[in-house]
Amino acid sequence: MRISSVNLFAVGLTLTMTLGLPTPTVQAKSQTSIKQTKDSIAGVWNSSEGTITFEQSGSGVSATYTQDNGVLEGSMSGNVLTGYWSEDGSNRRCNTPRNGRYYWGRIRFVFDSSKFSGLWGYCDDEPSRTWTGNRRSS
Repeated sequence: MRISSVNLFAVGLTLTMTLGLPTPTVQAKSQTSIKQTKDSIAGVWNSSEGTITFEQSGSGVSATYTQDNGVLEGSMSGNVLTGYWSEDGSNRRCNTPRNGRYYWGRIRFVFDSSKFSGLWGYCDDEPSRTWTGNRRSS
């Protein structure tokens, strides 16, 4: 059997059918998810924890920020970044190191165009402290 695939981007559908079989398979693609995967957070941002410089490759994100030689690492899913922060020092030392540092925690940032609102926590605690920012440049 031969499989043919037709992409109908104008209407946001992918149609795949097997010739000789009567029923095609149709998958709808959300225009929102297409837009969100094209947008990048890469650039310089002002934040409540200092200036952040984000780099993004696909869904992977890394960043540096001015607070205690801070580093962020994580991944984007739509407009949400989840991952970890680490610093040279902070108010709480974790029991185990992450990337060679004992000062780290989890993050969850939600991006909306040129701003983000997020939460952070110490070590593996659930993020509960506020972290916000605005895009300065891309």
